[in-house]
Amino acid sequence: MDENQRVYPIHGGYYPPGTAPELHSAAYKYAAKKGLNLKSPEYYLPEIKEITKDNYIPARRVSHQTKDGVETLDTGYDKETMGRLLDAYKVAHKQFGVPMMHPNQITAMALEEGRSNFGFNDFNENNKHAVNVYKALVKQGFDPYAAGFPAAILDKHQVAARLDKPVFEVWNGTGTAAKNYNQRVNKALDVVDHPKNQELKQFIQDKLGYVQPAPQKTA
Repeated sequence: MDENQRVYPIHGGYYPPGTAPELHSAAYKYAAKKGLNLKSPEYYLPEIKEITKDNYIPARRVSHQTKDGVETLDTGYDKETMGRLLDAYKVAHKQFGVPMMHPNQITAMALEEGRSNFGFNDFNENNKHAVNVYKALVKQGFDPYAAGFPAAILDKHQVAARLDKPVFEVWNGTGTAAKNYNQRVNKALDVVDHPKNQELKQFIQDKLGYVQPAPQKTA
């Protein structure tokens, strides 16, 4: 088999509207006929998305069992999914002031989740500011799922500020589970610069257009 045609199964990928395989499309059409909410992520997110090598990024997640602190096998990430979410995030930051996290933080989220969508499912539709950002991005041509990602980031940053907690602690869950999640993401930060994670880190950094600030001159 041509290596470029090999199929890689990944988690947290989604099919932009009009690109899903027929079986997934049939489920979407059934949902539309029933009048269900089509922005709901189950109609964009398959359990597993199969991608080819040109869309595949390998990386190594945290491990407590190895000397270099990462797993011995790759976890795969989907360039299409990550790229679309990050494109929307970049625009939302520039045009609407959505807080921009450091690329290392976003890479750490991806490593902790093991999912191409950074663990994003949906956003708080009771947050009018987030809804307005979402609607503006959709109006500009972003698909609903991608537009929801920066809306979720905005909402979570506002919640974190209101509760005086780290944003990763409010990103996924509450209570002890949320504190543990925050600790795991911070642990993942320790392996972002591992050689096996450079492709993932660079892809995220490039998508966001992040430029490392120049060192400040000392007097």
